[in-house]
Amino acid sequence: MPIGKGTIVPAGQPILRESSFFRRNMADSQAYSINNILIAGDGRLWFSYAKYWFRMRDSLIESEGFLEHGIGYYEKNKIYTYETKQGFPDAFVNSINQDYMGNIWIGTADNGLICFDGKSFVSYDMTQGMPGNCIEGISFDAKGRMWFGSSSVKPNEHGLTGLNCFDGTRVLYYKNGGANSIAIDSTGKIWALSTKRGLSSFDGNKFTYYKEIERSVAHDFFANMQMDKKGNLWIQTSAPKLIKYNGKQFTTYNSEQIGTAYNIGVIYVDSENNIWLGTHNGLIRYTNGVFKPFYSEVMHRKYSGVKCIAQSKTGELFLGTAFDGIYYFDGKNFTPLSEKKE
Repeated sequence: MPIGKGTIVPAGQPILRESSFFRRNMADSQAYSINNILIAGDGRLWFSYAKYWFRMRDSLIESEGFLEHGIGYYEKNKIYTYETKQGFPDAFVNSINQDYMGNIWIGTADNGLICFDGKSFVSYDMTQGMPGNCIEGISFDAKGRMWFGSSSVKPNEHGLTGLNCFDGTRVLYYKNGGANSIAIDSTGKIWALSTKRGLSSFDGNKFTYYKEIERSVAHDFFANMQMDKKGNLWIQTSAPKLIKYNGKQFTTYNSEQIGTAYNIGVIYVDSENNIWLGTHNGLIRYTNGVFKPFYSEVMHRKYSGVKCIAQSKTGELFLGTAFDGIYYFDGKNFTPLSEKKE
C-alpha cells in the first residue's frame, strides 16, 4: 500500500539537561524509565524515556503511571532531549533504529512510525496509509528496507496485526500474527516473534511457523529475540527462561541453569558474540556454555532492572534501567551515566 508524505513537524533546539537528569526523585515520587538504547553510526547514544510517578508502600512500588515521554541523545558527557515542545509527540516508544542514511526511526505504541533526520520529525500513521499505529521491532535488511511489526492498541482503530516491509514509498503487509521482535539472518530470511502467535520465519514467499514456540502463556510470554553471529536464534521469555534455536533444534535454559529467579528484562548479543541478559539486579553473560552473573547492589536496592542494552565502539555496555536512568558497565563495575568520565 502506498504511504503518504507524512506529517512534518520541525524539531526545536534540544534541551540540554543536567548530568543528574535521570536520577530518581524520591521527594517528588518521580523517576525515568529508559525503554530503548541505540548507538548511532556517529557514536551518539540515543535513547527513549518515560517519566513516571510512583507510590511506595513498605519499601515496594505499589503503583505508577506515565507523566511524559521523549527521546534524546548522550554525547561528550552531555544529555540532550526532545519532548513535545521540541516537536516530538508525547508517545511511548517501542523501538528505535537507524537507517543507512543516518536517519533515526522510532516506532511508537499509538502514534505510528516517526523519522527524525536531525531537522524534523516526520510521522506516518494510519491516516498516511500505515497498517497500524503500534509499531515494533524496527530492523533493516541488506537492501535498506525496513521491517517492522504493526498492530493497534486502541479498540476502535482496527489496525492490521502483522509483519511489514517499508521501502520508503510503500508498505507491504503480511499477515502472520504479529512481530514484536524481528531478526534477519545472513540469507535475508526474516524471523518474527509475537507474544500471541510465537515464532515464524519468512523467506520472501511463505511463512514457516514453529510449534515449539507457538503461543505465549500467562506470566511467561515471548518478549524478545536476538540472532548471534553464528546464526543461532536466542529467545527471551518474561520468566527467567532462555531458548536457543540453532536451525535444527530448540534448547531451553531454565532459571536454575541461568542462575537467577528474577525476570529477564532484555537479551543482547555483543561484538564478541557474548549473550547478555538484563535482570532486576544486574547482568548475566553467557559464553561458551557458561552463565556468569554480574550483580549490582544499587540496581537491586532501587528495584531498577535492566530494560535495554547497547554496546559502544570501545566495548562498554550502556544499560537502560526501569527506574534509575542509564548506567554503563565496563566489565566489572556499574556506573550511573552522570558519573561517567570521558
